[in-house]
Amino acid sequence: MNRPQIQVAAGVGAGLVLGAGVGWVLWRHLGISPRPFDLAQRLAFALTWSLLPALCLVAGILMVANQRFFAGAGDPLTADDRMAEIWRRYVANTAEQALLFLIGAGAFSVVAPQAELKAVPIAAALFVLGRMLFAGGYLIRPSLRAAGFTLTFAPVALLCLLAALIAWFRF
Repeated sequence: MNRPQIQVAAGVGAGLVLGAGVGWVLWRHLGISPRPFDLAQRLAFALTWSLLPALCLVAGILMVANQRFFAGAGDPLTADDRMAEIWRRYVANTAEQALLFLIGAGAFSVVAPQAELKAVPIAAALFVLGRMLFAGGYLIRPSLRAAGFTLTFAPVALLCLLAALIAWFRF
């Protein structure tokens, strides 16, 4: 393996360890209302927590606009600098991850036992932390974005997988 591949592999490992550690601490300290949630409340819960990934997307869009404005690139079809490209890629990846979060959080909130719904705000918090690490790593060296990607993707993928398993065994 070459140096960038080693950095990516180390980043994936670091993202998994950090996500598991932060997720475990949050799981132990967060609670969910014992009052029963109906379907509308469950969907509202998921949608409300989806605001955190949406705010990460808003921040990225603002960074692209800011970069273009101060670089004098009013025409988006002209060649931009490296920073604008990094932020465009951040926005594209964040949009993909946010869509997965919305689907995963919504599905999980519908099928999971109420006591397990705290996985949604935990995944949202890890999403924000992951996006910060992703952007920071990208700005330093692209191969360093892996920890942030993993910290964003793994909890969302887990929500999707758990929702699918719960739905599969329920129906």
